[in-house]
Amino acid sequence: MLSPAPVAAPSETPPPDGVTVLGVQFASITSLFAPLADRTELMFVHVNDWLNELRYRFRPGAFVQVQPPAGMDWREWRCPPGWANRLAPAIMPILAMRLQRAWRARGWKNPRLVVTFPYFLPLVQKLEPARTVYYAVDNYQAYWPDRAAALREQENALIRIAGASIAASSLLADWFRERVPSASAKIYQIANGVRPEMIAPIEAIKAGPAVLDRDLAQRFGDASGPVVGYYGNIDPGYGIEFLAAVVARLPEFPFLLMGRVLSDERKPYKQAIADLRKCPNVFFTGHLQEPHSLRFLRQCDVMIISLPLTEQIRYSCPNRLWTYMATGRPIVSTPIPEVTKFGDLVYIAAGVDEFVAALRDAARENDPQRMAQRLEVAKEHTWPVLAERLYSRLCLTGNEGSSAR
Repeated sequence: MLSPAPVAAPSETPPPDGVTVLGVQFASITSLFAPLADRTELMFVHVNDWLNELRYRFRPGAFVQVQPPAGMDWREWRCPPGWANRLAPAIMPILAMRLQRAWRARGWKNPRLVVTFPYFLPLVQKLEPARTVYYAVDNYQAYWPDRAAALREQENALIRIAGASIAASSLLADWFRERVPSASAKIYQIANGVRPEMIAPIEAIKAGPAVLDRDLAQRFGDASGPVVGYYGNIDPGYGIEFLAAVVARLPEFPFLLMGRVLSDERKPYKQAIADLRKCPNVFFTGHLQEPHSLRFLRQCDVMIISLPLTEQIRYSCPNRLWTYMATGRPIVSTPIPEVTKFGDLVYIAAGVDEFVAALRDAARENDPQRMAQRLEVAKEHTWPVLAERLYSRLCLTGNEGSSAR
């Protein structure tokens, strides 16, 4: 849901002639901003340090790298390790100057800058804060617990001076308002979304899941119960041990795990992955690209979000929620606040026992009205719909400021 919804930009308000998104670390960011290419010029900047590049090169299976959107202005800026914290006083002014040069080269006189992490505060202070939007997809303090206090101070300051702040989840937006009440009027929520082509036709929903592909039917063998779909990266922090426990309790349910398995040396994670691979009722599809993943998604009877309620995930807006809504199928989830607000469209369960019971209940659902309601939620959360609301907010941000230097 979007709260509060940005109003349309007045006709006399000059729209931005360009938008730079700085710090593109998540695919959801490119998905949200890419539709703006029909309204304004875009520039994506991925900033990383040299050491991380070496890590990607030697351990590619341990990281998820964002793919540049086709046909977009995509730039890779490399910095020395420590550029975002201890070296920030030296590095951020240089990055600010690089942005200014890029804007001048493109002839942008009324740009907007979108920053996606609080550590960009010193850079924003060097430019025009009123023309800057802070866009947060997560509780970043949970990313770096050793720097949590410093990050909170930076984030509070950034929210205070930015022209607007946008959070992906309503809980995160409320947290920002609680921490920086003076900026409450310029804090908004724009949720994550789904590609329009992922939304299933209502006729297909009413007809039930597609017949299992021959290879899946052979793989699952005696597990002839409802097919349970998990969609997204299979990551050490995403409750795989919990999922393995659920799978063990439901040997008659086929589980379709759709996503990239990240390599990690932590023993509980490795053991859970090994256990899942041995289960005859589990099939790993590997990494899937949309919309090709529709082949598997539409063979599922029930979709699951088995993420643990960590401090990061509690404030998150899971991308897969909207993909699941687009299938119309029942959804079983752990009690993530952004998910629980959809009431009886989602079955909520905390522990393994509750989750197993909820899966059994969801598999028995036969409610065309609920299916149709899920599709309507998905239609409200397509990336183009969300981008249009975002564009209205960008148009209204910082017009009282001077032109770009």
